[in-house]
Amino acid sequence: MSVISPARGDDPFENLRQSFREDSDERLTGMDKLVDQIVEGEIEIDAALPQLRRDAHTLKGMGDASGFPLVSMIAHRLENYLDDLDASRGDRALADIRTHIDAMDDAIAKKLPPDDAAVATALRALPMPRSFNPDDIELRNVEALLVISSRAMGRGVARDLAACGIRTVLTQSPTEAFTLAIRMKPNLVIASATMAELSGIDLVRALSAMAATARIPVAILTSFSGDELAKKGLPTGIPTIRTGDRLSDDLAEVITKYGIG
Repeated sequence: MSVISPARGDDPFENLRQSFREDSDERLTGMDKLVDQIVEGEIEIDAALPQLRRDAHTLKGMGDASGFPLVSMIAHRLENYLDDLDASRGDRALADIRTHIDAMDDAIAKKLPPDDAAVATALRALPMPRSFNPDDIELRNVEALLVISSRAMGRGVARDLAACGIRTVLTQSPTEAFTLAIRMKPNLVIASATMAELSGIDLVRALSAMAATARIPVAILTSFSGDELAKKGLPTGIPTIRTGDRLSDDLAEVITKYGIG
């Protein structure tokens, strides 16, 4: 793991960053050792998953607060991976987990925040969960941010996009989606019309209004009719993806509309 310097100065933010380096080094080392224990047969992968998830979630939250946004984004992707982990992948799954751990360690060791292009390159090099990445499909350098309240629905949309070679990142939080959209610069954002914190309609309107995200294509996932969506304030021209039997067809039309297929 990263080499930790014990020196501290009078800068409170630098002290916070140093504390994060120390804490994250301990967590990443522990995660790496846990993977070793799985490899050596000392613990089953299903028994190790809760701790791996806890550490990934903690790193996601602490990274942003401590000035390491790339660590947070990698940890978020590890959470996605672990939530959909197929233990039958065996050594492949463990290698994928190590790839995420090594990527976080590398992001911490570099100290300086990378530029947008470096972030996109680092994130899109990470492995995807198997259900999002069938073995017979090669994922392209195209990425969608899914802001979907139902995990099951999100995974279903992710699988349909993977069949088109499109990578995905899932979140159930529209608030988190703002930060992810700015940093990821996804090729597409798909948001549920109804969510707890903020409606998907409000989210896509806000993204379309902000200079940093105005050019990102957006779509709404919904069971509402067009008239109902209009009453709720959905701007004209934003495509919809209907849940149910039409989902795959509507998704294909959105991909074609935006030229990302």
